[in-house]
Amino acid sequence: MAKSKGNFLTLDNVFIKAGLDPLAFRYACLNVYYRKPITWGDDILENAVNSLKHLRHQVSDLGTTVGEISLEYKTKFLSALNDDLNSASALAVTQEVLKSDLSQADKLATVLDFDKVLGLKLQAEAIPVEIIELAEARQTARKNNDFAGADALRAKIESAGYSVKDSAGSYIIIKK
Repeated sequence: MAKSKGNFLTLDNVFIKAGLDPLAFRYACLNVYYRKPITWGDDILENAVNSLKHLRHQVSDLGTTVGEISLEYKTKFLSALNDDLNSASALAVTQEVLKSDLSQADKLATVLDFDKVLGLKLQAEAIPVEIIELAEARQTARKNNDFAGADALRAKIESAGYSVKDSAGSYIIIKK
């Protein structure tokens, strides 16, 4: 990759402008041994985005009740990381937890504990309905070429502590 050749990738031009979650890049990196290069391509990008969405969906299906952290799985997780930072194995342990016979609450507690290391924001903070409604109204204003109104709505969203990133026909709401 070289910036002068125009084939230089950044999180902004690969993920944010495309309306994708930048944490999918982190997920992709966690799935590769850190001493090996990543051969980047559309398939890697698509797989990382879909896998992260699936993992978050699995975690959201566990509910909101947090139980006890499983020491058995935590030991496996830490052992994987202590094995020359084998993050791919650590992610595999996360999937083991989700498929285990633990209670939903204990699975959630264990996976959220793992996420303190992984940093994938597996249990996302819900965006308030008011912010979503403002973003939808802004999107409608943009489609109707009411750019002054769209800018005013963006200002309201930003004053509430959120930002809106536009992409092709869509947007992402991000908490600042």
